Formats: sequence, C-alpha cells, structure tokens
Amino acid sequence: MMNWTAITAIIALAALEGVALATHTGGAELGVVIAAIAGLGGYQVGKVVQVRRQDKQPTKKEGE
Repeated sequence: MMNWTAITAIIALAALEGVALATHTGGAELGVVIAAIAGLGGYQVGKVVQVRRQDKQPTKKEGE
C-alpha cells in the first residue's frame, strides 16, 4: 500500500502544475514536475515489489 505522504506529495505537485499551466508558465517547469511525480511513484512501486518478493521467498523447513 502506498504511503499517504507520497500520495499527498503527488496531489500537491499536480495542483502546482495546474496553476503553472493556468498562468502560462514555461514547459521546463512541467518537465520538472513530471519527473518529480514519476520519481515518487517509482520509489513507492519499488518498495512494494521488494516487500512482495520477500514474502514469496521459500522458508527453510526445520531439520534441513
């Protein structure tokens, strides 16, 4: 499950980008915000994948 902090950050970045687009701010800022949102999302996905891989590791049986 995603962390609420990351979700809040993504929403805030999207809101800031909406304001930037409404005020006709340049495309460079758009790229920065997209990179930030992608970075946060990728970081969270990586954490989820790592946890799920650890859950699927076979456990050693006693006596082996």
